[in-house]
Amino acid sequence: MNQEELQVAAFEIILHSGNA
Repeated sequence: MNQEELQVAAFEIILHSGNA
């Protein structure tokens, strides 16, 4: 994975954590 993919993955994790 490149850095952009990691940033997108981290962002989605943050969104799911906020919705949980």
